[in-house]
Amino acid sequence: TLHRSAITYGNTGVLLAGICWLSLLFTQNKLHKWVLFFAGLAGIGVSLLSGSRGGWLSILILMLFMWRIAAQPTLGRWRWPALGLVCAAIVGATLSPKLPINDRLQQAVHEVSAYFQHGENNTSVGARLAMWEFAASIATEKPILGFGYQGKRDRWQEAIDAGEYTSPIGGGHFHNEMIERYITTGLVGLGLTLLVYACLLYT
Repeated sequence: TLHRSAITYGNTGVLLAGICWLSLLFTQNKLHKWVLFFAGLAGIGVSLLSGSRGGWLSILILMLFMWRIAAQPTLGRWRWPALGLVCAAIVGATLSPKLPINDRLQQAVHEVSAYFQHGENNTSVGARLAMWEFAASIATEKPILGFGYQGKRDRWQEAIDAGEYTSPIGGGHFHNEMIERYITTGLVGLGLTLLVYACLLYT
């Protein structure tokens, strides 16, 4: 099935950029360094052009991973210039007036304000805030093992039928990995997910 969602393309771009730039810190071949650098830059470009703001947050997490890896002295003295090039590329892309970043960020701020002041939940950000508010309202119902995938969808439909959840968007995924894991698999699943991330960060 062909996916036409900008979120899918944007997040894939960030993922590929992360793979390329983390590999950049390990390769010794000069040609490979430049190929990986520009390949990662292309991935970030895909994310920025997609306008998918959620993926932009993961770029910050990616930089934390790269900083952690670059701190290892065994990688050689060139690791800091490599990280500096990556940071400069991200900042340059962010400040570029030809990319829709600032407009998308301002739109997000407006949608947050509209949700809290007027309850508008039919926008991209407003719908997510409504999902997370609903998740908070049912968080204590099954905290240990969660609702399960189908149970989560059934509970969501019950809320829609009862008028507890009124956003026109929702019913499948909470658009937040930690919230999704907690509601679906409870504290057990969330704890295991965080453990995996911690192992990746400190390995």
